[in-house]
Amino acid sequence: MAQTERAEEITTIPPNWEKQVKEIFQVYDKKANNEIVFKDLPDAVRSCGVRLLNQHIIEIQNEFKLNENSKISYEEFKNITKRATDLEIKDAQIAKSFELFVDEKGFIQLDKFKHALMTLGDDRLSKEDIIILLRDAGFDEKTDHAIHYSKVLELVQGNVL
Repeated sequence: MAQTERAEEITTIPPNWEKQVKEIFQVYDKKANNEIVFKDLPDAVRSCGVRLLNQHIIEIQNEFKLNENSKISYEEFKNITKRATDLEIKDAQIAKSFELFVDEKGFIQLDKFKHALMTLGDDRLSKEDIIILLRDAGFDEKTDHAIHYSKVLELVQGNVL
């Protein structure tokens, strides 16, 4: 089992979140043996509502001495999830990155917005993902040519981005 010396430094999870973390762990504990496999870890942590980049997963992997064969207990998963909350991308960081594209009226041209989502960062979206995202957010590709910055913030706060 993976261990870390940093467990005592990790942020405390609120009680209601700990219940959610336990339920998510149980979903990924496919053999019901109180372990999840390493390959499921990124999805399991993200299912807890934590936004992580691939580089954060690697950092956690190194910090907790995990490899592709690691089995992770609930206690370890809880500590990993706590640590992940310290690393996660915050809404303000995401919002600030989109400020670069805002015009003088507060809009972002959809072509620039799409380009940014497809080319910037570690977790790039495909063209198909962006079409679905925009459609789900109420945009019509044929008629809408810009997105107001406040709508981008709503998408960020709703964990859509």
